[in-house]
Amino acid sequence: MFDRSVYLLGGLSRHALCFMPCIVMNIQSAGTTIRPMHRLKEAIMPLPIGHTAIGLAAAETIQGEPSSGSRIEQFIFITVLANLPDIDTLIGLFLQGNGDVYHRGPTHSLLFALAAGYAASHAWRLWHRIPRFGFQFCSLLIFSHVAADMLLTASPVSLIWPLESNPGTGHSGWLDVMNMVLFDSFQDIGIVFVVIAYLLLLRIVRSGRTRQRLFAVVKKWGK
Repeated sequence: MFDRSVYLLGGLSRHALCFMPCIVMNIQSAGTTIRPMHRLKEAIMPLPIGHTAIGLAAAETIQGEPSSGSRIEQFIFITVLANLPDIDTLIGLFLQGNGDVYHRGPTHSLLFALAAGYAASHAWRLWHRIPRFGFQFCSLLIFSHVAADMLLTASPVSLIWPLESNPGTGHSGWLDVMNMVLFDSFQDIGIVFVVIAYLLLLRIVRSGRTRQRLFAVVKKWGK
């Protein structure tokens, strides 16, 4: 799964880089003054590409292998779960014309991760093309989105909903959301590179442990 994850992340990084000229033109035309320390968390806010990269890292860390499904089917399933909490944006757009009205509400909570994870772990029963992952794997993939938003952005999430709720207070219409997803993806490139570095480090650590176990077995049999 490691080689597949790195390959897919390479594709995500190329997709993000292709939008760099758009980002530069937007900044220049708006006369934006970049203040890294003041806007740090907003600058690294994960978008779909970033959440997908983080989801792949979580999947590789958990090492959950499905009993069925092609590589592309597994990738699509992981991508959907890693971005599932943001379904509240679509709900807000369809119901209120505002993607922020429900954003970071109930779907950005531990309870949602557990409930949706349970449902996702049984989704294979509905269609044979859906990969079969376990409850823990699915729940942790979904929660990786909540954790990333909580740690990498300034806006709070509703972690322990229904005991707390922190929905958005702004306004984002269809064009705002589409512009952010399509043309602000370049900001996810940093997340993608960090995840690639993490996966390489994880591979090194695991290969070292494998060699240690192998040497221990050889030494044991040699006695």
